Amino acid sequence: FEPSSVVVISAGQSQTVYLRVSANDNAVAGDKVFKVVVKADEVSKETTVVAKVKDDSAQGTPLKAVLEWALIILIVVLIILGIVLLVNKMRNNKDEEDDEQTYY
Repeated sequence: FEPSSVVVISAGQSQTVYLRVSANDNAVAGDKVFKVVVKADEVSKETTVVAKVKDDSAQGTPLKAVLEWALIILIVVLIILGIVLLVNKMRNNKDEEDDEQTYY
């Protein structure tokens, strides 16, 4: 069914109704209370519903921040790997120079 403010259900039937609530961008974090009214003929039932508005910073780490940290860690690992390879190459060159000495 299409979302609307009124749902009509025939007698003897039942239907699940989903309620989607969105907070404004400037909404203050905390509990927000509103009422849902269910009517059948002249009888009505009112229910109080509580929605919790969470602060944006409490929603977890955004994907962009995780990817930025992953990139930084990758760069650091590559730099360390480059230094290790350079030191090994310099050691090998020094060993080769020592082996090439001739004795007269």
